Amino acid sequence: MKTLLLTPKLPQEYILKDGCYYNSKGNITEWSITQLEFYSTINTQHNCTKYVRFHIKLAEQDKTYSFDCPLALAIEGKTLDIFFDYQIYALCSDNLFSKFISSVVKLSVFGQTPAENYAIDQGYLKLPNGKIVFGLGDEVVNASD
Repeated sequence: MKTLLLTPKLPQEYILKDGCYYNSKGNITEWSITQLEFYSTINTQHNCTKYVRFHIKLAEQDKTYSFDCPLALAIEGKTLDIFFDYQIYALCSDNLFSKFISSVVKLSVFGQTPAENYAIDQGYLKLPNGKIVFGLGDEVVNASD
């Protein structure tokens, strides 16, 4: 059994801040995916099944969950039931949640790297388009001028 540890990559439209994921509409989760592991199992009929193991950290407490999901389901974003079994929810629609999980797994598996935001000083970020912004609480203020 081969295990590959990866740091999950976020789709470009999401931001990770204070242990929570945000999109343009605000906070969508109160947890973070801290690590993804990929592994395969082979049964007695020599059938190979690929899995992804999610390591989830809750923002409010010092608690981490780990659970496995078939890779095919994770790529399709069909992980709602598995997350809900661990009482891990998102403040968004089921469709957006599925798209988010699918994007994170696809980006990690297939190596599609989104454009990165670069921290250049405390509170300041340089966005992929070159714009510099300042984060103040939950607000982003244009600081490039």
